[in-house]
Amino acid sequence: MNGVTARALQSFIQTTYGDAVWAAVLADSRVEVPSFELMLNYAPQLTERVLGAAAKHLNRAPDEVLEDLGLFLVSHADMQPLRRLLRFGGVDFAAFVQSMGDLPERARMVLPHATMPPIRPVDEGDGRWAIFCGRRPEGMVHVIRGGIRAMADDYGALATVELGPDEGPNHRLDVTILSDHFSEGRVFDLAAQAE
Repeated sequence: MNGVTARALQSFIQTTYGDAVWAAVLADSRVEVPSFELMLNYAPQLTERVLGAAAKHLNRAPDEVLEDLGLFLVSHADMQPLRRLLRFGGVDFAAFVQSMGDLPERARMVLPHATMPPIRPVDEGDGRWAIFCGRRPEGMVHVIRGGIRAMADDYGALATVELGPDEGPNHRLDVTILSDHFSEGRVFDLAAQAE
């Protein structure tokens, strides 16, 4: 687990559930540092221990914790730089989904140490998209699924995002856009520095 992912998980748990829950997760994980550093890499086994302890304390499956992390990264007020980066993907949700193949490179411009799988969106017509995500880093497909769901809300679109059958070396997400303009969506000004 790289420091960006570890720090994001820490921020999500502390902000959403509090410092006491984070301390309990660290204790159960047998992690000896009180905080993760953005620029460091951590052993993959640490990922499993921290995620497993978080799932236990939150009474959720590990995949659900990762999906909630994706929702948090897009929708929480402290994460506005990431939201801005994602909104550069297009003027509406369909354009955002179409541009997802560029997301790993855009993320590296802002967070050089971030690790994202390759992403390939395929337009299947009638508002249906298949998003193919590489398998590494492990679990990232669930973070991406949560992020896509949060972006649909951000744009005001009505969409479903489901895990599809894996295809070869990739995970598959099935995105169905039922309405690209279902609600007003969140205010976004491309020129604004902060909201």
